[in-house]
Amino acid sequence: MADEAHVAAIEVTLDRGFFNSYKLLVPEFKACVDLKSINDFLSACKGKMVDLKYNEDRNAFILTSGNLSRRFGLISEENGTRMKELPTIALPSSVSIIAKEIKPAIKASLTLGATGTISIDKDGFHIQMENETDEITSDVGKDFLEELNVKEATTSQFNFLLLAEYFNTIKPSALLDITMGTDRPIMIQWFLDKEIGRASCRERV
Repeated sequence: MADEAHVAAIEVTLDRGFFNSYKLLVPEFKACVDLKSINDFLSACKGKMVDLKYNEDRNAFILTSGNLSRRFGLISEENGTRMKELPTIALPSSVSIIAKEIKPAIKASLTLGATGTISIDKDGFHIQMENETDEITSDVGKDFLEELNVKEATTSQFNFLLLAEYFNTIKPSALLDITMGTDRPIMIQWFLDKEIGRASCRERV
């Protein structure tokens, strides 16, 4: 999924282990859907089991939970947000860090502005946000990182409003793999649950 301006992109892969049952009658199936409408339906189900089927006659997904059913018509690629697979980008610096080390800094930074700086160097992982009078910094030293790989020190500015929305979906205990370069996209990857499924995000300005 990508936003209309292609500032941010999210790719989520759910392996078979996420499903109670999984059946695909063709080698591959692709469809463009309104994820917000599907999310609204899932929220109404309140954690109950949901059955998802494709109805070829109606060209729609049918979601059923208990006695509740909803049909979602597919969206043509012309009307949806086009997005190819996230490309593999060679980025020179990476860290592995527990999400709880970053989330408070992202949240606090938004009290000063929307665009902040993220840096990786030999000493650790750094977040900075400032306006005309105030500044917030967060420095996570290398001893508090699970892993640190730095070919060169890197610094880039990012939209922290987007990052905050993204981090709201991540558990504080999640291990994040973050790679970035100077004035390049940032790639964040983590496992949703016991490495059964993987979610990755690229955010750029």
